[in-house]
Amino acid sequence: MKRIGIIGVGEIGRALVEGLCDAAGPTPEVFLSPRGARTATELAERFDGVRICADNQQVVDHAELIIIAVRRQDRHEALNGLRVDGAKVVINVMPGVSNDNLRGTLATDAPLVRAIPLPSVRDRRSVTVTYPAHPAVDAFFEQLGGALPVADEAAFDVFSALTGTLTTHYAYLLMGRRTRHPRRRRGTLRTGPLPGRRPRPGRRDPLPATTRRRPRNPQGQQRTHPDHMVRPHQRRHPRRRAGRPPHRPAVPAGPQHRIRDRVRGSTLSRSAPAEPPPARNDQGRIVGQERSPLLKPYR
Repeated sequence: MKRIGIIGVGEIGRALVEGLCDAAGPTPEVFLSPRGARTATELAERFDGVRICADNQQVVDHAELIIIAVRRQDRHEALNGLRVDGAKVVINVMPGVSNDNLRGTLATDAPLVRAIPLPSVRDRRSVTVTYPAHPAVDAFFEQLGGALPVADEAAFDVFSALTGTLTTHYAYLLMGRRTRHPRRRRGTLRTGPLPGRRPRPGRRDPLPATTRRRPRNPQGQQRTHPDHMVRPHQRRHPRRRAGRPPHRPAVPAGPQHRIRDRVRGSTLSRSAPAEPPPARNDQGRIVGQERSPLLKPYR
């Protein structure tokens, strides 16, 4: 089909337009709804075959293949009152909205096909799951990376849940990597773990702000910073923990304590009174210590 209509120009709608118009072959005519006017205007300025319609009904009238990519909570506001001819094909990319629900909203006999396109369709590297199989829809997604029709809607819901979990996991990995890399490398991570995710001016980044790194001097060494400008795990902690007494408690002075304190550099042995060494017999044993009757010499 040479005329494509997209109602709802969000992240998925933008990725579909970029994947279609950046291809090497002939590009189809794309009609965009006024929803998401800023993104639609930018796409119309970049590509010659992209046009912005006055309303959603005009998109339906001009297109042969209609893609509905609005948010689930906005579907009634965007689709109520639309007249869809039975000769057109409608692709439903709204998560959580079944074909029966959409057919009741549109009140049409046109074939409805559910699909799960990912943002990486802009690079034509994503295999899109569809239900039910339709030749026009399969041919449309083949030029964006491939199509995978499934047997029933229950299997489609399983794929939908898996792709949602995978996207959340990639976002978690991306957040973890961004907080451990220098600032000059954070921009490269936007298109690494998440294929097809490109930065653009004015786009709000959903990930949290990264922590500040210690700057380096011209010799390449890290300069010291106050504690409030360093990462929490890099702060200089005091040598003594909170609640610990500033000095070691007094212990009775003796031969073993003097040796230990001499190694540690303590002055405890100086302040304690010196004691004479214990008297020993010819065998080298301390005089006065009684041996237990249970201990017998080993022979």
